Formats: sequence, C-alpha cells, structure tokens
Amino acid sequence: MTSRLLQFVLPLLVAALASLALTPLARRLAIAVGAVDHPNPRKVHREPMPLLGGVAVIGSAVLTFAWLGLAWPGHLVSAINNSVVVGIGLGLVPILLVSLWDDIRALPAWPKFIAHAVGAAIAISFGVCLSPIVHLFGHEVYIGALAIPLSMLWIMGVTNAFNIVDGLDGLSAGLALVSTGSLAAVFSVEHEFGMAAAAVVVAGALIGFLPYNLHPARIFLGDTGATAIGFCLGCFALPGSATLSTGFAAAMPVFLLGLPIADTAVSMARRTIRRIKQPGSNHLYEADRNHFHHRLLARGIDHRKAVFVLYGAGLFFAAAGLLSVLMRAFEAGLLLTGLLMAGFVGVARLGYEEFAVIRSGFVLRFYEAPVLRKSFFSVFADAAMVMVAVYVALALKRDSWSLSSFGSQAMTMVVVLVPITVMALWSFKLYRGTWRLTGLDDFRRLSLAILTSTFVAILAHRLIFGDQSPSSVFVIYALAQLILACGTRISYRFLVSRRDAAREDGTPVLVYGAGVTGGLLLPQLLTNSASGMRAVGFIDDDPAKSGGMVNGVPVWGDLRSLPLAVSQTSAQKLIVACQLLAPERLAATRAECKRLDIELVRMEVEFDRRLVRRPSRQELRRASGDFGPAFDGGGRFRRAVNDRDEYRKQPVGRRATDRAPAIYVDDSEQHSVHVGPWRAAK
Repeated sequence: MTSRLLQFVLPLLVAALASLALTPLARRLAIAVGAVDHPNPRKVHREPMPLLGGVAVIGSAVLTFAWLGLAWPGHLVSAINNSVVVGIGLGLVPILLVSLWDDIRALPAWPKFIAHAVGAAIAISFGVCLSPIVHLFGHEVYIGALAIPLSMLWIMGVTNAFNIVDGLDGLSAGLALVSTGSLAAVFSVEHEFGMAAAAVVVAGALIGFLPYNLHPARIFLGDTGATAIGFCLGCFALPGSATLSTGFAAAMPVFLLGLPIADTAVSMARRTIRRIKQPGSNHLYEADRNHFHHRLLARGIDHRKAVFVLYGAGLFFAAAGLLSVLMRAFEAGLLLTGLLMAGFVGVARLGYEEFAVIRSGFVLRFYEAPVLRKSFFSVFADAAMVMVAVYVALALKRDSWSLSSFGSQAMTMVVVLVPITVMALWSFKLYRGTWRLTGLDDFRRLSLAILTSTFVAILAHRLIFGDQSPSSVFVIYALAQLILACGTRISYRFLVSRRDAAREDGTPVLVYGAGVTGGLLLPQLLTNSASGMRAVGFIDDDPAKSGGMVNGVPVWGDLRSLPLAVSQTSAQKLIVACQLLAPERLAATRAECKRLDIELVRMEVEFDRRLVRRPSRQELRRASGDFGPAFDGGGRFRRAVNDRDEYRKQPVGRRATDRAPAIYVDDSEQHSVHVGPWRAAK
C-alpha cells in the first residue's frame, strides 16, 4: 500500500517541480517569439500577457513520463497499453504544432479544426476509442460502428472545450486540475492504476503552473496548453469509460469534465438559436463575451470570485460523478435528473437572451406556419396524441415502457380510439375554430368529447375484439389524452401571455384597483404596445388581495405600499381603475403621488351613443329626384348601404341603382364602449 501510494505521490511532486521551474522559461520564450495575447474588447485582461504556458505544462509532463520510463521501469504507468501511449503521443503532434503557430500568429478556425480532427483520428487508429458495447445505467448499449464517430466527436469537443473556458486567470488550468484528479480517483476505483498514475502526472504539471496563472496572472496557457490538456483528458476518459458498468458508466466522463463541456454545449446552442433568430448574426464559431465566466463578471462578481465559483461548480459535478459509482442504476438515474435540473436552473440564472425563446416570442413563429392553420393538421395532431396517450396508459398500467410488452392491445386500442376520438371532436365542433382563440367553452366541449369518445371506445373495443380489457386502462388514457389535448390547445395562449408579461417597452405603470375594472384594463396594458404603458403591479385596499397575483402581475398592497412599489418597479404613473373611489381616498392618493413625483390618471369607460340620423323629407326628396326614392310607399324607412362600388340591393320600394348615395336610415341605437382617454384625476 505504501509503495503504491509512493508511485502516485513522487511523480506528482516531480511533475509539479518541473512545471514550476519551466514556466518562467516559457514566459521568456513567449515574449521573445511574440506569443503575446493583447487586450481587446472581448477579453478580460488589460495588459499584454505572454502565452505558451502550455509548453511548460506539457513539457514537464513529458519529462516526468520519460523519467518514470527510464529510472523506474516497474512503475504503474508501464501497465498502460503501449498503443494507447503511442496514439496519444502521436495525436498530440499536429495539435501542438498548429496551436503553437496560433499562439505566435493568429490562425483562422479551419486549420485548427483540421489539426484537431487529424490528432483525434490518429489516437482512434491506435485504439483510443469507445468499445462497440458501452454500459449506461445498468444496461448494455450496442453502438457498433458509431463508436468511431462518437469517439472523434468526443476528443475534438473536449480539446476545444478547455480552450473555450480559458478566459479568466487560472480558470482552464484549475478546471483541468479538477478533472485530472477526478479521473485519477475513478481509475483507482476501477483498479486502472496505470491510467490513474498518468492522470496524476498531468495534475502535478498543472499544480506547478497554477501559481503563475492565478489572478493576477503572469502567463496564460495559450492554445498550446489548453488544447493539449483537453486532448489528453479526452483520450484518458475513453478507455476509462469502457470499463465502467456502475453509476453513470459511459456518461461518467461528461460529468468529470463537466463545466468545460457544458460551456461549450451552451455556447453552440445559443449561437445556433441566435443564427436562426437573426440570420445575419455572428458565425457559429466566432468568439463572443457570453461564456459562463463573462456572464458572472457581468452580474457584478469580481474576477477571483468568479473563478472560484466555477471551480466549485466543476467540483460539484465531478463529485456527483464519483458518487454515482457507489449507486445502483435507478439511484444514478435520479441523481442525473437532479444534476440536469440544477444545470438548467444555473444556466437560466445567467440570463442568456438566446434561451428566452418563450419570453421573446420566438416559439410563436412556429404557429405562423401555413400548415398549422389547416384544419387537417388538427386532425392528424389529435390522432398522434391518441397514440401517445395509449402508450402512456399501457406503460403506467403495466409498469413497463417497452412496446414489445404491450402485445396487440396497443394496436387494437389505437384502431378503435383514433376514428372515434376524431369523430367526437368533429361532432362537438372543435375543428371549426383555431387554437389561437381557444377559450373556456372550447375546453368544456373538448372534455365532453374526450369523455364521450372514451366511453364509446370501451364499448366498441369489447364488441369488436371481444376481450375484457380493464376499464382502468381507458380511464388512464382519458386523463392522458385530456392533458395532451388541452395542453396543446392552450399552448399558444400561454406563450402569448408569457411574451406579453415579459415585455419591457413602454412606461411602467401601477394600477389602483385589482377588481373587475382593473382586470379588464390589464390585458390592454399587457398586449397593446401602442398604449405606451406597461403594467408592473396593482395597488388595492383589500387586505385579502395583498401579496397575490392577477394574471402574473403582483398586488403590492394598499396605498401604504405605494412607495415600495414605485422604488422596486420604477413606475411613473398610477392609473386609478376604481370607479367608486371615495373623495378623501382620492385626495390621499393624489397627495402620495405628488410626494413620490409620479403622475396620477384615471381610467374612464365611456358609452358613446351614435344614432343613425333620419334624413329629412327635403333631403329624401332631393335624393329621390336624382336617383329615385329611398323609402317605400308606406313611409317606413330602410337602410341603403353603399360600400364604394359594392352594396346590397334592397327589395323595398324601387330597386336602388348603382348610383344610389350612401344614406343610412335606421331606427335603432348603436353603442360603442372604449377605454379612455387618459385624463388627469380630479
């Protein structure tokens, strides 16, 4: 035990001391050859910074491996497969050459991409590759020929991932240290002591380099170091994942190298979404200031704290990966679900505008597709939802999600339910409307249609196929179908409401009165950008409404909460929506608004009585003299409508000619209701 521990500790110290000694030399070399990173608006540092720190890290690791091979023939690293060693060594050559050149004189993306692909192909040709069968959550998954392209994608992705996160002092090197330590621990648990010792050597080289790289840095890793370290870690992880059969198994390296991979994946995803939203935006591989570390700095976290926050995130995911080794497949699956949820929440907290697809209304573009406006789309969508609901019902009933376990029951249920459900929806006139205008009456008719179709389907299924399928399956189906049908039909209204609630244009206003009138006013303020106002809260004297929400808009409380609401929302107006506000209360409100320097206005609902004027006999006589009479012999007046060149011919009295004037004659009254104008409260 002591001998094995020494075989880990001694190479770690040798590599650290070698790196500590070589880094100052690499700094001088970088200045001499012009490998210096100059400041620009995208970068964080403010002074020219030497690169080629990776030369010291890789050089010290190579010297340590050479010393172990020559002076310690029986060391643990000698147990590593020779083909793996040769593959990683030869694969590093093109990556080091192009990265070294890029540090001295910037290169475009395509030569670096080719070099990374060549290096990955060399490593794979020597056996640094996934096996055709991998383990995932206790199951063997056969990937066959996909092992090679997946290995290529993995190695190239990790190679670039550590280069992408190299944006703050000590960030890439520190995360690489976390990853190498985690890999060494996993290899030790799986009794792969040779690979564990190799990871320890790389960790020692990083430890010796970090004192020069922590904030304020004196030298950067550069492309040479970041890509080389990423390549080595990506190659180390592939043989290790092939031996894992517990915990996350084949997915383990994703968590051990988690943060750089997550940053890369998020960057590619948001750039892709941005290209879709704005076709003329930056290239997919063009650098920007929206990586994790940039977002932390933008939120007011200083340089050193941002680095340690990301260290903590990397340690958290690596520790979760290590912990999964001790878990059963089901427990590891639950842990993975929790980690993914935590990751989504963390990314959401960083405030990426590209991912605000609901708030920005981006998803609503898909509802504009012409095919979605056709009635036959609704029919096919409902048929597809029937199939999904049948699958969910049988899976929940049988506690198995495999289609093969359902036998013929799934097919017989689909054959019966699809036509009956479509006919029921058609009978309840649900195909006559549009999903955009779905209301409460539509949901009532939709619920009745699904319940009716399910009841009829139970009878038809037993009559046609003669089996006694439990009714509970159909009950579960009805619930699933109801959720799917209602969810899809309400989706448009939901997305519109979320987009409107997130609207930031217009003057922020508060509404006094969260009652019926205020509720009628709110949709106008949320959806009508032409009003120039945006509701940010309610003021209401009812204590029961304080702290509540009205269509997503908070109720701050009574008039005493107005100062807090104004300070928190920057509201510039208070709209009085109460029609029966006591004079003394209005006076107090006016005084408070004057003190807070905000405008007080009242919402008024007016009824305009518009009577269609009855023409005088002189006007009618004058009109009939030119164009014929406009009323019948009984003296009863009728309406003659002329809409430019088209009008409706009236079969009363004489038939109107095509020169008939636009004379409107009616005995009825028309009323129009409108809100406004905004008037200063008196």
